[in-house]
Amino acid sequence: MRVILNNGKSISRLVSKAPSFLFDEVSGASAAYSLRKLNSSYSGSAIGVRRASDNSTLSIGFVNNELDTATLNSFCNGTDGFVTTWYDQSGNGYDLTQSTASLQFKIVNSGTIYTVNGKPAFLGDEDYLENTTKTASSTATMFVVHKGNNNTSSISLAGFPVNHLSSPSQIGLYYWGASPYNFGFNTWANDSFGYTNATSDFDSQSLWTALFKDGNITTSGVKLFRNGTEKTLSQTRGNSSGARTIGDGFKVGVGGQAGGNQESNGYYQEIIVWDADYSSTNRATIETNINTYYSIY
Repeated sequence: MRVILNNGKSISRLVSKAPSFLFDEVSGASAAYSLRKLNSSYSGSAIGVRRASDNSTLSIGFVNNELDTATLNSFCNGTDGFVTTWYDQSGNGYDLTQSTASLQFKIVNSGTIYTVNGKPAFLGDEDYLENTTKTASSTATMFVVHKGNNNTSSISLAGFPVNHLSSPSQIGLYYWGASPYNFGFNTWANDSFGYTNATSDFDSQSLWTALFKDGNITTSGVKLFRNGTEKTLSQTRGNSSGARTIGDGFKVGVGGQAGGNQESNGYYQEIIVWDADYSSTNRATIETNINTYYSIY
């Protein structure tokens, strides 16, 4: 760029350009799943897809840093398409997978790709994806782009296995589809810490930011934000006594004892995890980048 001075002379000036990729702004994610490209150095695919007509599978990549919808449309022309793999863009190899056809998220319906606010999305209805090897961290901050599809059912967005009162369980973001409609942290034993009357929030496309920590969820310092605004949390049902230690693995759309129940509901577009407390440091930068792309709020 040339700048003309008032004396008639000119100088050259470099103009900075906003980063195209989230990881150009904040790096170091432990797991990263999206239907857009997050990392300029990532050369893999976005998702693996199975088409219903013949059960053939294909890995779908990116074009112009967004999901290659042309290839996806061609592959699933006139049929349904289901997600078999959501590839990890963090570089750590923690891909999310589902081999059982009846439990796979749906991304193409009779040849038409699901979208939310103009961006591709996949739909969960008692479906789930999981990785069993992600290294555990005592502290993790998770960012989720999601839109509920049925607020009368109880659902799991995403979470981690935990040891809770000497029994296997899971801590995750959870919506309770019965009055008073709680949304927050749940360990799948009538044990929830969050906020009430969350139906309208759940129904809308939202960016959820959740700080997970080992320990008692009522006292460990967990936090929850929706669209950049922190929610006031309290015990909403059950009893949160007992220490919890986050274990290896990561699951999307599943909760219950030992991960036995599938409880996904609604549309999923992006989930990113940092093994650190980003409730203050870096949170606003990450949320701004996500919101700029998805135009959520």
